[in-house]
Amino acid sequence: MKEEIKSILKQVLAKVQYQGDVDKFCDSFIEDCHVEALAVLVESLPENEQAEVMSKLKNSSQNNLTQAEIEKYFPPDEYKNVFSETLKNAFNDYLEEITPDLTEEQDKELEALFQTMQNTPTVS
Repeated sequence: MKEEIKSILKQVLAKVQYQGDVDKFCDSFIEDCHVEALAVLVESLPENEQAEVMSKLKNSSQNNLTQAEIEKYFPPDEYKNVFSETLKNAFNDYLEEITPDLTEEQDKELEALFQTMQNTPTVS
């Protein structure tokens, strides 16, 4: 899933002629969405489990949980749904932020890219 997301982000960044480190941007964007999704999910837990998860996060080297640790507290579909929603919101926010600075050509290229993606079946 992460590689598919990264591929889409890279395509978008290429169309808008992003000048920075594309891989770093993509990794950071995905990680921020992961952290936000975890924060949303943790808030849904009882207080004692919230404390336990927060303690694990603070003690982990990358301020992160493994997939197995996430699944201990949340069904995989729940995490996937929250992560997808978080990702969609962050992506829309990013597009809203950059749209005013796009040239007409970049805007058309993005539109064509999104049209192609809508018409391409996805594998889950």
